[in-house]
Amino acid sequence: MQINIALSGFGHVGRAFAGLLAEKHTDLTRRYGLDMRLVLAANSRGAAHDGGGLDLKFLESLAQGGELADMPGFTEGLTGPEAVALSRASVWVEATPSHAKASFEPGMSNIKKALGDGMHAVTLCKGPLVHNFAEIMGIAQAAGTKVKYSGATAAALPTVDVAVNSLAGSRITSIEGILNGTSNFILTCMEREGLSFAQGLAEAQRRGIAEPEPSLDVEGWDTAYKLLIIANTLFEKTFSLSDMAVEGITRVGAADLKEAGNSGGTLKLVGSAELRKEACVLKTGPKFLPFEHPLAGVSGTTKGIHFVSDTMGPLTVIGGYSNPRGAAAAALKDIISLYML
Repeated sequence: MQINIALSGFGHVGRAFAGLLAEKHTDLTRRYGLDMRLVLAANSRGAAHDGGGLDLKFLESLAQGGELADMPGFTEGLTGPEAVALSRASVWVEATPSHAKASFEPGMSNIKKALGDGMHAVTLCKGPLVHNFAEIMGIAQAAGTKVKYSGATAAALPTVDVAVNSLAGSRITSIEGILNGTSNFILTCMEREGLSFAQGLAEAQRRGIAEPEPSLDVEGWDTAYKLLIIANTLFEKTFSLSDMAVEGITRVGAADLKEAGNSGGTLKLVGSAELRKEACVLKTGPKFLPFEHPLAGVSGTTKGIHFVSDTMGPLTVIGGYSNPRGAAAAALKDIISLYML
């Protein structure tokens, strides 16, 4: 089966995704019978388009840092809904950056147009789902299309997939997640080396783990966005950020971590959702975890999620790359699941 894919967003994750399509093309065809072809790749300047599929060797070069504008078939200014319409793709992959606290464009418009035009959508950006989850799902349902978003809910760490598929038939009563690798790395450095928050952040930035402007990670917003999407999916509700208490790790000090250790546990930035009768309590912030808690040993940039359900009990998933390749692989997995599950 030929699957025509359009990609919007050509940052680190978009490049990694293009590279994976080139690298895995033969293997995906052999294993799944899916002939995946990238027919359109767009960035903020324009788009390259080829209805038969963009050249695989050029995709490999793009993944290594080549310029999209140098690709044959690149059209300056071809972006947004116009690019969606031209692509005539089977799947639209949205990898544009979005500051979910303030903006969710161009991703929102692209996803709505793609779904309405009969394409499935796979999104790696969180903004549209944070602000317009119900609207997006409604458009997909009306059009008979599907939305997948593994890459927006902790990249390579499977969260929604595990809950929906592995816990099918169960009622999930609580979720706890270490969903941001940057904050977890900083806390690990502080705990192990007795560093202050500022020193831990500086080390994370030195290693390229933290962004130069790290507020989304260290103030808890990235974790909150991911938790919100997961909760809206699993609890079939329409929660918003105003329903959640959000705190980051900027006020955590080495003394706090030492005290936690002396009390038989550790501090982690945790996003949690707990059902209490008919209400759901959503929180993101530093949380004391006793050493016997399954997430207490999650260190460095590693992420993890812990579910409790009524019939299957506790289930914990830990691991997955916290890098662009891991996020790109999550999007690729989503496309496979659209046609194989």
